[in-house]
Amino acid sequence: MDVILFADRKGLELLPLTDDTCVPLLPLAGKMLIEHTLEALVAGGLRQAHIILSPFAEQVKAALGTGERWGMTLTYSTSRGEESPREELARLPFTPSLPFLALRGDMARSGQCAAFLAAAEAINAPCVHALFGGESAYMMLCRVTQHHGLESLNWTAGLPSGAATVELDGSVARIDSLLAFHKVNLDAAAGRFTHLLIPGRQTALGFTQGRNTEAYPQNLKQGIALIGSQCHLHPSVELSGEVVIGDSVIIDRRVSIEASVVLPHTYIGEWVELRNAIVRGNDLIRVDHGSQLKISDAFLLADLKTTPFNKGLGSNTATANTIKLKLQLDM
Repeated sequence: MDVILFADRKGLELLPLTDDTCVPLLPLAGKMLIEHTLEALVAGGLRQAHIILSPFAEQVKAALGTGERWGMTLTYSTSRGEESPREELARLPFTPSLPFLALRGDMARSGQCAAFLAAAEAINAPCVHALFGGESAYMMLCRVTQHHGLESLNWTAGLPSGAATVELDGSVARIDSLLAFHKVNLDAAAGRFTHLLIPGRQTALGFTQGRNTEAYPQNLKQGIALIGSQCHLHPSVELSGEVVIGDSVIIDRRVSIEASVVLPHTYIGEWVELRNAIVRGNDLIRVDHGSQLKISDAFLLADLKTTPFNKGLGSNTATANTIKLKLQLDM
């Protein structure tokens, strides 16, 4: 069966996270957002997909390649971004064989592709839409290439009146705000977003870490922590609530992190306290009141992709820096 994967969101609602990348490549619980969709397709027995891209298209192609990593064959085309799905389908370099599966790859959903296709094949309708908890999963079985129901694949659209639907067990999130991005990461780490394949191994109750990561069960004071690969946490780091830490993150001594998401390649300096935050390099976002800060002091927060790390964990830093950051976090 042909699969058409829409991944053309511009992502302006997720700035600054999308200032140098696109929505499909944003991290969700240790993997690229679109990677979870590819894994769901493979689990459903679907081994090829054509992906429609827009911003940072070459970055996506470089990240996914031909799909060999997932045992898939991936092909690509580009659009202006967030166009009419029917127009984008009409410009494809090929005509999909009927029926075909069309879905978005720039939002989060539980898998269930096989369950959906099995149920949808028994429904006689031009388009059959998947639902999770009564909400559109932005996934449909299409028996025609041009139909008004295809417009519901526009990521801001709802289902057309009288649409044929299949209700599935799982969840869906459009990730249409920084708060939604924060929430879906914590939900996935805590197992509330079902049918996702979460990387890493559980080394203690509620404590999962990736390969070549140096972290300690005592880092988790209470709650759930998902830590990526190639990370280093000082033994004195304290994690509480639900915490997601991406790959290649360094966290120095006496850091306290609660209910936060730390994106890959981030350094967090001594005595820093984070709560209800998204951290990406030296960008600090407080999702509870929407403040965004760019921290200029690399001893507090730093982007490891651009800032050389030449200090050992546990070295002394100025008390004034600690006081300054606490004041900023309380804004």
